[in-house]
Amino acid sequence: MTPLAQTALDFARECLKWRKAEFSGTSHTELMWFNAPGGIRFLRFGDLSAVMSAVREWCDRTGCRIEMHYSPDQNGFGVLCEGVDTWDADPCHALLEACVEASRKLKIA
Repeated sequence: MTPLAQTALDFARECLKWRKAEFSGTSHTELMWFNAPGGIRFLRFGDLSAVMSAVREWCDRTGCRIEMHYSPDQNGFGVLCEGVDTWDADPCHALLEACVEASRKLKIA
């Protein structure tokens, strides 16, 4: 499993509360949740638009602010969320990782 796939699974289970999220078929680029209210839900975690939508849902529910920027010096994207600062060349991974770490931090506080 890639680091992005593991982070996406953690995000789905911990942030979106998709406790039984799993990978869609043989694909390791999409998660699904069969028992979602209203049917099956999907998260294409390599698609920035889909990730932004999922992150927005989490931010709206938790009241968290999130900021993302790109730095050529860091050769990647930085995301700041609730005092958690993550960097990754992949913006999807940076966003999901920041939310997972912020969610864990908020549970401890």
